[in-house]
Amino acid sequence: MMTETLLAFTLFLLIMVFIFWEKQRSPTRTFVLGLMVGLTLLVKGTNVFIPLIVFVYLWYLLIKKTVSWLNLVTFVLGVTITVLPWSYYASKISGRTIILST
Repeated sequence: MMTETLLAFTLFLLIMVFIFWEKQRSPTRTFVLGLMVGLTLLVKGTNVFIPLIVFVYLWYLLIKKTVSWLNLVTFVLGVTITVLPWSYYASKISGRTIILST
C-alpha cells in the first residue's frame, strides 16, 4: 500500500512539473522535468515508459522548432543524474550490470 501512495504522489508531482514546464520551456525547467522523471522512474521501475514518452515529445517539439537541442540534452542529463547513482550502487552490490531494478 505504501508504494502505491508514493507512486501516486510522484506521478502527481511529475504532472505538476510538466504543467510548469509547458508554461515556459526553458532549459532549467527542462532539467527539473528530467530530475522528476528520473525520480518517478526510481520509485517504480515499471514506469520505464515515462522517460521514453517525454523524450519522444521533446523530439517532436524539436522537429517543430519549438524547443532547442539544449532542452533535449538537459532532459537526458536530468534523468541520468537521477538514475545513474542508483544504477552504479546496485551494480556494485550485485556484481553485475543493473540499469534499473524492477
